[in-house]
Order: sequence, then structure tokens, then C-alpha cells
Amino acid sequence: MPREQVDISLRYEGPNVKDGTMSLQDAVPVLQGFASAYGKLAAFEDPSSTHHLRIVAVKPGSVLFALDVWTYLNENAGVIQAAGVIGGAATAIVATIIRLIRVKKHVRNEPYREQISQTPNTITVTNSQNVSIEMPLHVYEVFKAGTLDADLAKIVSPLRVGHIDAAEIEARSADGVVLRERVEVAERPYFEVTESVTVSTQRTSLVVRLNSVTKSTNRGFLYLLDGTRVSYTYRGEDPVKLYRLIAHDGPLRIECVAYMDENLKPTAVDVYDLEKVQGELFTDPRRGDADDDDA
Repeated sequence: MPREQVDISLRYEGPNVKDGTMSLQDAVPVLQGFASAYGKLAAFEDPSSTHHLRIVAVKPGSVLFALDVWTYLNENAGVIQAAGVIGGAATAIVATIIRLIRVKKHVRNEPYREQISQTPNTITVTNSQNVSIEMPLHVYEVFKAGTLDADLAKIVSPLRVGHIDAAEIEARSADGVVLRERVEVAERPYFEVTESVTVSTQRTSLVVRLNSVTKSTNRGFLYLLDGTRVSYTYRGEDPVKLYRLIAHDGPLRIECVAYMDENLKPTAVDVYDLEKVQGELFTDPRRGDADDDDA
């Protein structure tokens, strides 16, 4: 059976990754997001093949993946033609992920218009700035359905101003095809998704550590005691209090309403008040990544 190998690198740039390391709290969602996105597309577009996604190296500023794909060319001809990529099934799948990233950056999480292009099997998408791009119909269908939205959000989740400034995905196939796309930290909001919620608490107290804040929206991320990174929205009456405490390196007690998924795991928090807590309650005291995006 013919073998296709594609080398994929997920490269993150910024002060926090110059030494070639990345915190597990950032790295795990990235790996989960890319593996999930690739797996969903492979199962749909190339179900007759076996795809193996492996980590083969970690280098300064990047995490490098290799794909081993075994398939028959005639089984993938339709996928390759639809994606408009010279190469095999794995290359076409990565091309779809990259095109989804491009259209997310183009639309900017804002209203857009769509129309059938003159090019067969192609859709034109016009964003709120009246700029248009074309994309293959099958890519647009995945984009519109939002099938990979949560996965793409995980891939760009480590981006934070002054800490991890950019992410780049690059794929190189054995026949010389090179695909590449880059996401800057300012583009991260274009990938934000709303998590599905099944239950919420009444107002309660939690001990957390703040991770980031964007002043234009009073939104950011925080860490729970178990190390889980959760998004929050400040809904209190004094946002200045939040801005002052974002630089605090210790634990905080927040008054909040927590939103949880079907496993009763918090996915988002509305914060109404917060105050410092004496003592170190976190098992991992490392933080060093609080941002103040709109200072």
C-alpha cells in the first residue's frame, strides 16, 4: 500500500517559548485541538485510510509533528481534486485546516455574505469590510457548520500579548508541496467560540488565579485550583479593581456564577467581585503570563 508522509510543524513565537519549552497548560489544548481537527476531517474525507499523527520532535519555538498515512491514490482522488492541492490525502486534509484558519481570519467573527462563484464548486465569502475571498465548497461547508471551531480555538489558545505572539502551521509533503498559515496574537479573538452550557450555579465563591484580561471586553482567562484554564467575563461594577488585581501573582477569591458542561466541569465564569487571599493555595506557583492587552 502506498505510503504518504507529511511533516507538520506547529510553531509558536514569543518570549515564553524562546527556550523551546511551553507550559503543559498551553501545550495540551494545542495538541488536542490539532489532533481533533485532523481526525474529524480524515474520518469524513478519507475513511478508507489509516492516519497516524505522531510527535517526533520538539524544537526551540516550535512543536513538530509527522503524519504517516497509508492509502491508495485512487481512493483519494476526489478529496485531492476538491481541495485543489497537489499531493495526497493528508496534504489535502491539512490544506482544509489551513483554509479554515484563513477564512476565520477573513470573517473576523463578524457578519459576512456568501454567494456562488463563477469557478465551479467554489463559494465567495465577503466580510464586513466588503473584502471577498473564494474557497472550495467543501471547506465552506465545514466552516459554516462550525465543525472545527472549538479545535481551531484550542490551536490559537496560547497566544497572549507579550508572551506568545504568533502561531504558524506549516506542512511539507514528500513531493514538495508546502502549505503555511500564520495567526498573530491580535487575530486570536477571531477564533473565539461560545462553549455549550448545560447548567450554571447560583452566586458562589471560588479561589482562582487570574491569567489575562482584555480591557476592551473585560474578558480573559483564569486558573482554578486544579490547574484548569477557564474563560471569564467581569460583570462587577468596578473594572478598575480587576485591572489592579490582574498583576497579583497569588490566589484570589472571586464571587461568581460558574457555567458547567455535561460533566459538571466549569467552562466559563461570570465574575462579580474579587479579593486577594492570603497564602499559596496552588500546587504549581508558576504563572508569569498575565497580560493587559489594551493597556
